[in-house]
Amino acid sequence: MNFLYSVFFIIVWAGIFPAFGYNPQKKFSASQVPEELKGLEIQENMGALLNLDLEFVDDQAKPVKLAKYFKNNQQPVLLSIIYYNCPNLCGLHLNGLFEALKGLPEGFKKNFQLVLLSMDHNETPKLAVEKKRNYIKKYGLPAEKTHFLTGRKENILKLSKQVGFRFRWDESQKIYAHHPVAYVLTPYGKISRYLYGVTFQAQTLRLSLVEASQGKVGSIVDRVLLFCFQFDPQKGRYSWYAYNIMRAGGVVTLLLLLFFLLPIWIKENKKSRRGVS
Repeated sequence: MNFLYSVFFIIVWAGIFPAFGYNPQKKFSASQVPEELKGLEIQENMGALLNLDLEFVDDQAKPVKLAKYFKNNQQPVLLSIIYYNCPNLCGLHLNGLFEALKGLPEGFKKNFQLVLLSMDHNETPKLAVEKKRNYIKKYGLPAEKTHFLTGRKENILKLSKQVGFRFRWDESQKIYAHHPVAYVLTPYGKISRYLYGVTFQAQTLRLSLVEASQGKVGSIVDRVLLFCFQFDPQKGRYSWYAYNIMRAGGVVTLLLLLFFLLPIWIKENKKSRRGVS
């Protein structure tokens, strides 16, 4: 009995049970939106399922449905809506995205699809293929996994609405005003994660894609890391998740305790039985 009390004490101490007042479901509040982008805030639709029958035009000038990059490949998708003739923000966003993707292991780069869509319905497949060629050459991503799309205005707006993306033409500056954001999607087109900004960490992209695939892509190390990290929307990256670390530590401690003490307990139990007999 003393042995069982000891085990219970170690479990509590190691953190299998959360500390008093700790809330593992705590949500982070969104950051404040700059005044100049009022009305263009991203409406996060986490868990929403995209219409994969929406048709666009690929960088080979061929009509293509979104389903080609999702269910047909059984891989997570990284999506961003930009425009190719953007003089500043989109270029910074794409450069940051590709720079982070460049840092991924070569094998991992083949485990997801990268889909980029122009918000400007006037842009052509010719411009898209030129953009793709430049980025593939500079960053070395697999061409067969990287897709630069264009499309009709109505379908661009439909997809934008589904992911909660808003943009408008600024006549005074001759540019589209919008927030820079990338979307991580499951192999079935469900929104899994929103990643904001113009710089990204390779680990954030990697863990987001592993998470979206429910562990079907990536290594066992990636899945362990995903257990120990939780996405922090304020920081835009994964941070140590104390609750899971405490749980893991508690399990390891319990196993070690059982490994060392169980033989002793069995031995003492046998002695007590002999004494009784």
